[in-house]
Amino acid sequence: IKLERNYRSTKRILQAANEVIKHNRSRASKQLWTENEEGPRIGLALAGTEHDEGMLVADVIQRDVRVGRRKFGDFAVLYRTNSQSRVLEEAFLTLRIPHLLLGGQRFYERKEVKDMLDYLRLVWNPRDDVSIRRVLNVPARGLGATSVGTIEKWASDRGLTLWEALKDQEVQASLQKKTAGAVRGFTGMLEQAVELSEQGPVSPILRFLLTNSGYLDALKAENSQEALGRLENLQELLNVTAEYDATAEGEPSLGGFLESVSLVADVDALTNGGDAVTLMTLHSAKGLEFPVVYLVGMEEGIFPH
Repeated sequence: IKLERNYRSTKRILQAANEVIKHNRSRASKQLWTENEEGPRIGLALAGTEHDEGMLVADVIQRDVRVGRRKFGDFAVLYRTNSQSRVLEEAFLTLRIPHLLLGGQRFYERKEVKDMLDYLRLVWNPRDDVSIRRVLNVPARGLGATSVGTIEKWASDRGLTLWEALKDQEVQASLQKKTAGAVRGFTGMLEQAVELSEQGPVSPILRFLLTNSGYLDALKAENSQEALGRLENLQELLNVTAEYDATAEGEPSLGGFLESVSLVADVDALTNGGDAVTLMTLHSAKGLEFPVVYLVGMEEGIFPH
C-alpha cells in the first residue's frame, strides 16, 4: 500500500523531491503527487563559504520584508545539525533580523561552548574565581564539593583568590593524594595554556585545552548521540577561533577574541517575540508549514549527514 498523495506541498516541490529521491539505491518505487497549485520555482544558490550562505539568506529575507512582500514570520531556515545554526545566528544578528531558534539552544548558551569559554577566560585571567568554580571539576577529575569547599575556605580566610589557593603547597598537602594530583594537573595545564596565549592566535590554545583538560576524551568515551552533538559544537567553536585568528584587526589575541564573543553573546541573549524568522533542524520541522523555506548546508557529509 503506497501513500503517495501529499496535501502540504506544491507540485514543483514534489517534482523536485521525486527527481532527487529516485537516485537512491534499494528503494521502493513511489511517485508523490498533489492536487495543490504548481507553485513558484525552486531557487538554487551556490555559496563559497557558510558565511556567504548565511549572509545570502539574510540579505534576501531582509529585502523581501523591506519592500513589503513578506514578513519575518513567513520564513524558515532548515539545517541538518544544530551546530550549523551559529553562522546563521551571527548573520541575522549582523542585519538585525529577529529570529527564533527552535529545538536547540543558541550557540553560545550550549554547555560545552560555555565550558570551553570559561577555560579560555581562565587562561586570560587565572584569578577569575567564577570561571574556576565552573570548570575545576569539568570534566570530572575527583575534585568534589568537599575538596572545593576546603580550598574555598582556605582562600577566603586569607583573602586570596582560588587560583592562589590551588597553587599553594600547604593546600595541596591538606588534600588526599589523588585530589592533590588533580589540582596540580589542573594548574599545570592552565599555566602551559597561559604561555601558549602569549604567542597570539587563539585556536592553538583552544585545541590544547580541549585535549589536555580531558574534555574531548570524556565526550568520546560517553559515545552517545548527545555527546556526538557536543563534539560537533566544539568543532564549530574551533571554527569560530580560526575565523577570529584569520580576520582580527591587528594581531589576534585571547583578550580580543573573548571581547568579540562577549559582544555576540550579549546581543544573542535579546529575545525576539512575535514576527521572527524560524531557525531549526530539518527533523524539528516535521508537520510544520511556512510560505518560504531555505535549506542550507546541502553538501556531501552534512546534508545528508
